[in-house]
Amino acid sequence: STCRPEDENTLRKDGSYPSGHTAYGTLLALVLSQARPERAQELARRGWEFGQSRVICGAHWQSDVDAGRYVGAVEFARLQTIPAFQKS
Repeated sequence: STCRPEDENTLRKDGSYPSGHTAYGTLLALVLSQARPERAQELARRGWEFGQSRVICGAHWQSDVDAGRYVGAVEFARLQTIPAFQKS
């Protein structure tokens, strides 16, 4: 994954730690994997690539992305405790 040159300035001005983009990508990959377990491996890979693109673009340090993955995973675990989420 790579960033688009026209996004470079915006990406460099955003906050760094943790990576919100990575948290979102991780959470989305986990939610979709729960809905489509037969695609879990592909979804996990795409979620990982989504985070790594932030390092490749120079918008985040690896530690920002690692922390973003943790935030996404914790949020997914929290969602598992919400009955309304489980029903949908």
